[in-house]
Amino acid sequence: MMKVKFPCFDCRKEHKNGELIGEIDGVHDYVSCKCENGHSAKVFPQTPLYVYLLEHALDAYKNQMYFEAFLSAYSSLENLWRITAKAALWNSFRGAKGLDLVEKTSELSTYHQSERCLGLFLQTAIQFFGAAIQPYLKTLMQGNKSIVSVRNRIMHGSAMPSQNDTKQVIELLHHLRSFVELKMTYTPEMDAPKGIDSEQGILQTFSSLFVIEQQRKTPGFKKYAKAVFHRGSEIPMTNDLYNGPYSDTSLHMWHSSSMFKREMDREEELTKQLSMDIDDLLKERAKLIDLLNQ
Repeated sequence: MMKVKFPCFDCRKEHKNGELIGEIDGVHDYVSCKCENGHSAKVFPQTPLYVYLLEHALDAYKNQMYFEAFLSAYSSLENLWRITAKAALWNSFRGAKGLDLVEKTSELSTYHQSERCLGLFLQTAIQFFGAAIQPYLKTLMQGNKSIVSVRNRIMHGSAMPSQNDTKQVIELLHHLRSFVELKMTYTPEMDAPKGIDSEQGILQTFSSLFVIEQQRKTPGFKKYAKAVFHRGSEIPMTNDLYNGPYSDTSLHMWHSSSMFKREMDREEELTKQLSMDIDDLLKERAKLIDLLNQ
């Protein structure tokens, strides 16, 4: 599991120092957090959790912790596979019915067993992307040196990941997630749901809707929504903020298809992302950390 931190607004209100700390468990789309002063919150980040795991993998790689980096990168891949499959399922059954169906199927073990999760992603990938995604799938699956083969040897205790193994899985993860993020969007042949901006990607739309739908089921949401409604634009600066999706995309290595208004812009960004290697990713991560520390 990977530990993550979020601001504890209850501590700030009480003039205390404290951070909400939780773990990404690879199963849930949220993070259950507590702080040292007894406050708690269930945080639904708008940034998909596979981005958190990618960043953790890069940090571990920089520190030559290749086992940690490899497992984090592969966990990120599995998280990407799950959310892609869920988004595709939601898009096939639009509206509340689709969200309800995703929630029910998410309870099945298929979503959490690695090989079955991969099979589900392969079916989704072929349906949405066809031959264009095949080069990434070959690197992922074909041969004794494929990412899946290396992962199986590591998980069954017969090998440790080398620097090159770890480099390969991180680069594939970044290229595959860039492909999915920028390609899984609406086209003239695939109309956007009513009320949805056609420039918005399926993955991003689903992530936002699913987060909101799940969060509405938490005990504090109605109380929070009522307070916000009566206060207008004034948002209560407490951990009640986490009763809505937590806006954190500016804090992470995240690019959404909705950032690009023209198909040409999206294709140019994809070409740029696919050209990035491990050194480029480490530089981008370092720049982001420097910016956050300012």
